[in-house]
Amino acid sequence: MIFVVGGAFQGKGKAAASLAAETIGTSGEILRADAGEIGLAQLEARAFDVLEHVHLLVREELCRRMEQDDSSAWDTDQKAAAEAAVFQAVRDGLDGVIRRNPGVILTMDELGCGVVPMTYGDRAYREIAGRIGCALAAEAEEVYRVTCGIAKKIK
Repeated sequence: MIFVVGGAFQGKGKAAASLAAETIGTSGEILRADAGEIGLAQLEARAFDVLEHVHLLVREELCRRMEQDDSSAWDTDQKAAAEAAVFQAVRDGLDGVIRRNPGVILTMDELGCGVVPMTYGDRAYREIAGRIGCALAAEAEEVYRVTCGIAKKIK
């Protein structure tokens, strides 16, 4: 698995397509988690070489859980349990993708820089996405950081 990370609109998708061309000889099948093409529930049903915007799978799953329960009434323990469940659901989905296609390329926006969000949902989204990113980077064979369209191999 190759993991590509960087700020929003920095050229991660183009870098991932270029990496796919180098590794499989073509840009392969590219899916975007933000284009309604795929969500966490559909990961197993689709074949692809590049999955862009992995962080949005976290948002989708967190929003689903917050809507399912009355998240405004969650206490600290319920928030921690929900965050752990979202992390695990996303990890399980991505683990299945990686198992089926060890050469998959995953892209993710770097969310941890900037002002701390005011709402619980936004803070939880950023925290869980950051943890997913750390786990993917640790597991990846190669990790690239993209800034201004330039991919720099960091692992």
